[in-house]
Amino acid sequence: MPSPCKRTPPRSSATEPSAPARVDVAAGESRFIGLALAWRRTAVLPPSPNSSREGKATKRAQGGHSSSLYNACRSLRDSCPQRAPSRRRGEPNSLSWNDAVPIEEAFKTLWALVATYALSAIGGIAILIAGWLIAGWASRTTERVLGRVPRIDGTLVGFLASVVRYGVLALVGVAVLNQFGVQTASIIAIFGATGLAIGLALQGTLSHLASGAMLLLFRPFTIGDLVQLGSHRGHVRELNMFTTHLDTLDNVRVILPNGKVWGDIIQNLSTNPRLRVAASCVVPWTQDLEKARAAVLKAAAETPGMAADAAPTVSVTVMDAAGATLRVEAWAEPAQADRATEALGWQIARAVDALRRDAAGRAA
Repeated sequence: MPSPCKRTPPRSSATEPSAPARVDVAAGESRFIGLALAWRRTAVLPPSPNSSREGKATKRAQGGHSSSLYNACRSLRDSCPQRAPSRRRGEPNSLSWNDAVPIEEAFKTLWALVATYALSAIGGIAILIAGWLIAGWASRTTERVLGRVPRIDGTLVGFLASVVRYGVLALVGVAVLNQFGVQTASIIAIFGATGLAIGLALQGTLSHLASGAMLLLFRPFTIGDLVQLGSHRGHVRELNMFTTHLDTLDNVRVILPNGKVWGDIIQNLSTNPRLRVAASCVVPWTQDLEKARAAVLKAAAETPGMAADAAPTVSVTVMDAAGATLRVEAWAEPAQADRATEALGWQIARAVDALRRDAAGRAA
């Protein structure tokens, strides 16, 4: 009987005389062996030789011993390693002799794959582990070094440390792909084009991010400062990479995008220890201007919240038929500036009203 793992070409001898009858037997054996090898994955055996025309002819040629050939096919079907039978379109049960794969060949192929990719896999895993450790070390080092710079805010330090970490991990990913033989040039080009498209789509958002980084780096104001941002005036409560949170003097929370804050004029009212406040009043021509000046200066000095080391000043800003407009300027602490301005106005108004009543009483 031929070897079950080698193909024996079938020989047709249906019309030859009895001398080559043994060739028909060999051909029958080859066909049965092929079917046994191809149908290894199924539970169906080849048809019994006793039930087919070819089986009967083979039985006559062998002298009635076709059952041994059937048993041999059954044994071969159960012992030979096979791969999935090939099927052609329209013939789901079509089988081929080439579906038989020797187990030695399968092990050789598997060993070749292991030998080819084992070193690459080990190298890729080593690069991945080393890159992960290096990324963590670089992030911690960046955070520690930048944390020593007093001008850089802690939020910006954390953001830059994260950028360094993910940048190193991206390089590690490219190195791992290169280790497995992947052409990384095209991948980098794809990532670059994708990043450009995302950048164009998120241009406004990224501008706020860049403005937030500039605000955190240069720090024109800090948390708690009294600032004037455009038309909004209040105390800064929060500053992150995208927005600035401001509590106005009316106790309203205003959230401003960093792009608008950075692109507009920023007035920090808390930088200097004193802030100038002013108020105006009109003194009629019928009253003594010197007395009015002395009265408003005294009223400004007695106003609560004013700086004791800076004397108030008075100046004439407008002169018309109604009288002379006096402008009183004084200095107050930044936190008390608004209340001091309101109190100064009331103090001056009372002083001028007292002068008017005094002049009216003398006239009567």
